[in-house]
Amino acid sequence: ASEERFARIEAILERLAESQSRTEAEIAELRKAIDLFRQAAQERFQKLEDEWAKLLGRYLEEQYAKHIYSYFGHVLCRMRLLTPSDIDDLVRPALTIAEVKDLFLADIIARGRLLEQPDQQVYLVMEVSRTIDESDVARARRRADLMRKAGLPCVAAVGGEQITEAGRLEAEHSQVLCMLDGNLEGDWQESLARSLQEG
Repeated sequence: ASEERFARIEAILERLAESQSRTEAEIAELRKAIDLFRQAAQERFQKLEDEWAKLLGRYLEEQYAKHIYSYFGHVLCRMRLLTPSDIDDLVRPALTIAEVKDLFLADIIARGRLLEQPDQQVYLVMEVSRTIDESDVARARRRADLMRKAGLPCVAAVGGEQITEAGRLEAEHSQVLCMLDGNLEGDWQESLARSLQEG
């Protein structure tokens, strides 16, 4: 009788072990499914965030283009937004094809006349980003330098809602004007002097 009881107990224990093994396998599968779901959700959220950032960037570009006169009207008059075709004949003879392509990718290119010297024409190249970083500043500086290489006096600027500390330091170092929420930061006169000196 004892042997039969032990045999029954062993059989019950084997069934419990098998059941526990199946449960552990099911839990492992459930964990894998949860991890896959979490990863898919994170990827989808990242895509949505990237799309939102692109849409916001386009919106900011449109706002800066639309209000360029109010942002820079205190220093420039008779301002006009320019398309690449407006400056093509002016820059193409002095620049390589790669440089022309880079310049034409600028978010905003404008031209105006100095309020204090209405006979002096100045160009403005601007990069717009929600959060301005050093790469935005470097692009604005590089593209303004290309305009100056073509013999056109040009001031570099960046615009956005905020700026990183590295972006601010780069802007100060390279004399790129910062427009944050419509407020101009940086020394207009220094940027202008550099533009006229090199242009």
